[in-house]
Amino acid sequence: MSAHDKTLSGLLGEDNTQIKALDDSAKQRLIKDLESAKVAHEKHLKQAMDNALGQLPLLLRIPAKKLLGM
Repeated sequence: MSAHDKTLSGLLGEDNTQIKALDDSAKQRLIKDLESAKVAHEKHLKQAMDNALGQLPLLLRIPAKKLLGM
């Protein structure tokens, strides 16, 4: 199992036989795309949470952020 296969298995949470059929450049590109999608997802999720919490009054917003670990 190559390093790319191990990284993809970690990102996807399983050992997929179809991924083994990809060449190394395609695997590397897939890893890059999955990691950038994860970063973008986390960014948008944080922004959505900030927008949602922004609707609360300040006295409730601060404890809510602490409770949610933000």
